[in-house]
Amino acid sequence: LLLDKDGRVKIADFGIAKMLHANGSDVGLAESQPAGTPQYMAPEQKTHRATDHRADIYSLGVVLYELLTGELPADKLQPPSRKVQIDVRLDEIVLRALEVKPELRYQTAAEFRTQVETMTSSASGPPVDPIEATGPSRFSRTAIWAAAWIALSIFVVPPFIWHASRTHEFTEAGPFGSFLSALVSFAFLLPAFTAPLGATLLGWIAVRQIRRSAGRLHGLGLAVFDGLLFPLLALDAVIFAAFAAVIYFLRRHSDAGMAQGFEIPLFALCLPAVALMVWVDFLIVRRVWRAVNPPGEPSSVGVTRADYNPWLRLLRNVAIFTAIMAFGMCSLYRSLEVPDSRSSVTTPIAEKSPASAAGEPAPTSAAQAAQEGWRLWQSGRSAEAIPHFEKAVSLAPADASAWNGLGWAQFNSGKAAEAEATFQKTLTLDPNAAGALNGMGQILLARRDYANAETWLVKAAAQKASAAWSGLARLYLLQGKYADAEKWAQMIEDSGQGDAITRKMLEAAKAQQLSEGLRASI
Repeated sequence: LLLDKDGRVKIADFGIAKMLHANGSDVGLAESQPAGTPQYMAPEQKTHRATDHRADIYSLGVVLYELLTGELPADKLQPPSRKVQIDVRLDEIVLRALEVKPELRYQTAAEFRTQVETMTSSASGPPVDPIEATGPSRFSRTAIWAAAWIALSIFVVPPFIWHASRTHEFTEAGPFGSFLSALVSFAFLLPAFTAPLGATLLGWIAVRQIRRSAGRLHGLGLAVFDGLLFPLLALDAVIFAAFAAVIYFLRRHSDAGMAQGFEIPLFALCLPAVALMVWVDFLIVRRVWRAVNPPGEPSSVGVTRADYNPWLRLLRNVAIFTAIMAFGMCSLYRSLEVPDSRSSVTTPIAEKSPASAAGEPAPTSAAQAAQEGWRLWQSGRSAEAIPHFEKAVSLAPADASAWNGLGWAQFNSGKAAEAEATFQKTLTLDPNAAGALNGMGQILLARRDYANAETWLVKAAAQKASAAWSGLARLYLLQGKYADAEKWAQMIEDSGQGDAITRKMLEAAKAQQLSEGLRASI
């Protein structure tokens, strides 16, 4: 290969040439006697098979590979970008020219030339960014901004949700309730809640910039972390939700079969979900990383194993942590006290009445069934508690406590009419059953039958049922009787049983003004 004074390359030595007749038949060496330099010969040439111009395209591919890397292609061919920092688009051009099968190579030299010219003509623009490709090597600022956005979301969103759920300040006053709330909303909340979309987009923009920087930008591992974190968390949430639905279905059926000693262990139900989440996350991370930068030697994007491993390990650890949290939620499913979302009102805890009106202890099996029913009801699984209470009242028809529990389980399951009849049955057994009196008041309060609700709640309060105090405070606030509402809300606070809603009701009663947000809450 000669280089003239104008910088043009000339091929001066064609190696072994063949003469062709005008009719195209070969003259000279036989096909069984291939000649040429072995390192530059096409595979079909080495195996004494028929050759054509595509063998020359292979030889030219060898020359191009040697020009780029300074080495001849090895038996186990590696892309040139694994050996030197070059534009990764050259890999496809060189590897296609070096295909073992002639039909997979460029079919003409003109096609080969067009591919090289197309790539070199665009070398000053995309895909190599001229701005990023100049100057000293540095870490991608876009990847850093995306990581900072993720950190903002992690440190702002969970505390905000926790605070808002306890105080209801944001739902009542809104984002523009005051100058401070407006400032916080725009400066922190809006960026934090848009991080799943924004940080993901920035992450993939950073990946694109790094790959097109000709080795001037680093941080591909962090960029991939930014781009994959929220999508993987969303995927894990979908997997967990699907398994939670399956768990709920199977537990309903396992509870129905407890009499035969059959119950599906919760651990066995959660373990497949955790394993699937970890496995899916691992496959996605590995596939994406291999797509953007094959592991091994330093590549054209300027990334080595030491550069990307910490971030990939962090992403893997996030996936494992998410799976562990999901498993923990499954494990605590039976013991967490979760409000029953099917109830139309926020129901205070019902007081249990004496074991029976006659003072006789219920049979052991009935007591066990009632105890299991109360446990399920207190953990928010009201619908599952109903069969246990029904079993208890069938075994001990005079047990007012079991009837009271059945009424509350029905009420919290959205069966208000059945609950009303059950509470009336309870009161026939024990007219002073505080839980049943409170339940009747809560049912009528939910129907907005304020006059009758007041009668029942006052009776329950007279039995020292503190759960009825909250009902009376709500009732009087909704009626605009602020003095009475303040009295009962203050009693709850003084007893040490108040919560954020109680304090809000007390403040509203003192101010004699009920906001729409608090009205909706109570």
